[in-house]
Amino acid sequence: MPENRVQKHSLKSMSDCRYVVAYRYAILTAETWPAWRGEVKQGISHLMKSVNMESDQFQLGKTKVFIKNPESVGTVNLKRVLFLVI
Repeated sequence: MPENRVQKHSLKSMSDCRYVVAYRYAILTAETWPAWRGEVKQGISHLMKSVNMESDQFQLGKTKVFIKNPESVGTVNLKRVLFLVI
């Protein structure tokens, strides 16, 4: 059961890298909003640094972002929601 919970809350289960940079979390930084101009993987790395996530806490696959700690996904989502509310 815990494995399902971790997968359910991971970014990898939500979408591919392009979606993360282009739509869902692009609003978190001025460099990625309204459109990231550059490599998708560089955009992901930039977004993760902007939310103070260490490089050892996430891994980039060919098309997915893998987050090691499920609470980190919640933190990123919370920052996104707070940005939308403000």
